[in-house]
Amino acid sequence: MASSGIRYIPELVPKLHRAARKIIAREGLSALKSIYIDTPEGKTAGYWRTPPVSKRMAAVIRKEAIREGTYGSFNYENLTGWERSWDIELELAKTKGQGRMRITPPRWTKRARTREERAQKIEKSLEGMDERIDKHLESRILNKPEETFERLYKKVLKGKNK
Repeated sequence: MASSGIRYIPELVPKLHRAARKIIAREGLSALKSIYIDTPEGKTAGYWRTPPVSKRMAAVIRKEAIREGTYGSFNYENLTGWERSWDIELELAKTKGQGRMRITPPRWTKRARTREERAQKIEKSLEGMDERIDKHLESRILNKPEETFERLYKKVLKGKNK
C-alpha cells in the first residue's frame, strides 16, 4: 500500500475506470473491502458500508491486468496491474464473513428445509397405526346396520341389488 501522496502520470493511466484506479492506488486493499461502521451508544448494531471500488470494477481491472501481463504487482505511476496478495486477502475475508463478501449457505426450498421435520412428524403419527386401523375397521363393521327384510326391500326398490 502506498502513501496518500502518490504521484502518477495522467497520460499513462488507462481511461477505463480511472477513478477506481486512483482509489486503489491511494487506499490499496482497503478500497476493495467492505467497511464496518460502528454505531454510537444506544443503537443495537453497526452496519456495513460498501467498498469504495465495487466488485465489478475490481474484476475489470484485475482481468485487464491478467491480459496485459501486469498481474502480480501494481504500478503506482501509471496505475496499472493487480497485486496477487489482494486476491488472497479478499478470499480470506470471505471466509471470515466480512460485509458483502460473506459466504452464506444455500437457502434451498421450504420443502427441502423442512424435510427432517416432516419425516419426524410422519414417523410419530405411524406409531400405533396398525392398532388404530384395526380399531377403525372393527367400528365400521359394528356400526353397519343389520341385514333386515326392510333394508333388503329398500335396496331392491332403489335398484341397488343388481
